[in-house]
Amino acid sequence: MFRVLAITAAVAFSAVSTAAVPVDVEAVVAGGYWESGGQRGRYRAVVVNEGYEHVHSRLFIEWVTEPKPGQPSRVVATSEPKLPFGDAASFGVTLFSSGISSARIVVSGVLSVSPFTKVSAVVLAKQPGVAEVK
Repeated sequence: MFRVLAITAAVAFSAVSTAAVPVDVEAVVAGGYWESGGQRGRYRAVVVNEGYEHVHSRLFIEWVTEPKPGQPSRVVATSEPKLPFGDAASFGVTLFSSGISSARIVVSGVLSVSPFTKVSAVVLAKQPGVAEVK
């Protein structure tokens, strides 16, 4: 799993905070809207790249709550769907809202060992933790 790192520095009696995104995070897209068990928020798809000569991607889908006064947003569930081409592809994603508690994430890219071979899949994200590959 990946983590966001926070670095804090004191400058002229005040603290300045900067966040660094891990270098293996290739892309993040967010959108759509979900509701479940009195919580609600948006979907977020995170593409993480691994490898060196044959870069391959992994997809994580997160359910992020909407912020409330005095409370920041938080991730309530994460899913790593099993894609039909396994971990042998380098890809990007597009997220489309499909109504309340449904988002369609389109995955498209190429095989890492055969860059002329295209791959694609569609993942439907629903309630927190539920993501189905179609």
